[in-house]
Amino acid sequence: MKILHCNTYDNGGGAAIAAHRLHTALCGLGVDSHLGVLQREREEARVHRLVGALRKHLSGLILRAEKMPFKLFGTKFNSFFSSGLFPSFVHRRINGIAADITHLHWIQSEFISLRDIARITTPLVMTLHDTWGFTGGCHILQGCEQYKDSCAACPQVSSGARWLVKKSFNVKQSTYAKKRIDFVLPSKAYLFKARQSRLLQHNALHHIPNPIDTARFSPLETPLARKIMGVSPHIPTLLFGAIAASKDANKGYDLLSAALLKLPQYYSKPLQLLVFGASEGVNVIGAYPVQYLGRLHDEVSLRLAYCAADVFVCPSREENLPYTVMESLSCGTPVAAFAVGGIPDMVEDMVNGRLAVPHDPDALARSIAYILEDKERHACMCIAARQVVEERYALSVVARQYLELYSEILERK
Repeated sequence: MKILHCNTYDNGGGAAIAAHRLHTALCGLGVDSHLGVLQREREEARVHRLVGALRKHLSGLILRAEKMPFKLFGTKFNSFFSSGLFPSFVHRRINGIAADITHLHWIQSEFISLRDIARITTPLVMTLHDTWGFTGGCHILQGCEQYKDSCAACPQVSSGARWLVKKSFNVKQSTYAKKRIDFVLPSKAYLFKARQSRLLQHNALHHIPNPIDTARFSPLETPLARKIMGVSPHIPTLLFGAIAASKDANKGYDLLSAALLKLPQYYSKPLQLLVFGASEGVNVIGAYPVQYLGRLHDEVSLRLAYCAADVFVCPSREENLPYTVMESLSCGTPVAAFAVGGIPDMVEDMVNGRLAVPHDPDALARSIAYILEDKERHACMCIAARQVVEERYALSVVARQYLELYSEILERK
């Protein structure tokens, strides 16, 4: 069985990591798996750049042109949109590889256009790592439910730019009608939303989570991790992190800051906060010192950060199946988070972490305190955190679920 995965990047961002981990897991099971990308960083034999240097450069120019209507007419919430309307012609290279199945992941930033999806001759699987696949182009819903109808009255953009959102929705609908696609949703919450979308009413939808390498993300003694990271060894430690951790409003650093101001009401001991994905910011929040770790570029550094913490805090406003939560649990570190998206798939309340009412800083503060205040309970949560990941998200576990789907599709063909 030959599988071609397609993702805009091969590294950086949750979708790229998920695509590469699945590709690696399938190779480990003897599958002839390949990863095709627009921008290649990994020097691996089975990772291929599917476009030439000129096409890669043009993608950047097209992306800037696509953003012009939103810059001219303005958007609300600083939203990120991808229309997928500009021709890409990558389907020719994809068809030339002659895979048994083409598996699309995150293909925006002008990698593969909507019309070119319909021109791919192999059976298609598409994993939706965000909401783009069932909306008119947005990657985060921010409470909007227009995707259930037509996205024509998109509240995230001004009226002058809505024609592009509507056009993208209509072309997407036409593409899905022409080409049978099996859609995969990594979280139960996004599966539920996808089923409500007018775009996906006639498509097969499946729930398969993203995988993680539990050997790379495994528990390490906390004192050793803190010593290597240069972190104070004796103070209870919280960890928060994401790409653009302090700048991406969706990641909720402002909500975490508000929660820390309320935390002394529920937890009286000193603690410290570590932040990765940001290099600078306020040095103290309330009574708690903050240490910025910058961007952690490798899995070794990420593992050390997770293992140095007593609690990983995920204050995101919206998520699918965030890898930060999964990686923390895999390292045996409990999680305090808002109960949004696919986080409740991974965090079992009062078992391996604590779930808070979404977007409520006071509830998040109480969740953090609950995990920290009882050492025996914390130790039990650490064990449970690791067990959940090993049972549900290990590479071989997820890869076999995809193999079943691939086999089903090929039998149907």
